[in-house]
Amino acid sequence: EGVEVFARDRTLEELVADIERTLGANKPEVAIDHLHTYCVKKITHLLAARGISCDADEPLHSRYGKYRKCLEAEQNLHEFTLRALKTFISLLESFNDLRNNRSLAHDNELLGPVEARFIVKTVSAMLVMLRALESARYGE
Repeated sequence: EGVEVFARDRTLEELVADIERTLGANKPEVAIDHLHTYCVKKITHLLAARGISCDADEPLHSRYGKYRKCLEAEQNLHEFTLRALKTFISLLESFNDLRNNRSLAHDNELLGPVEARFIVKTVSAMLVMLRALESARYGE
């Protein structure tokens, strides 16, 4: 639900199509590595829109941490929301580990489908919230 094409970019379009296809086939464990790549592209895009760059080797959770600080400075968010956004830093750090050690990104044993579905839904919920916060920022 939170995965969408947000810029004209063939790689992004292919990522979104593959994530949708894989989830449509009820294989969330197969979508983990591409969902991670999507998140890296999305957070990097949101930072670039603010004139903030990322190093090529900067992990997802570090990029997201920069982005969260921007949101905190830009918006008057409730304490619960701020805490949830901060919690996602550690969740995304763990997501890095899942991508590297329990996905098809490498020769790994895949995560089970129940856990993978929970992870996909959790990350999707974060992406939906970020999309809502961004649409408020740009008046969309």
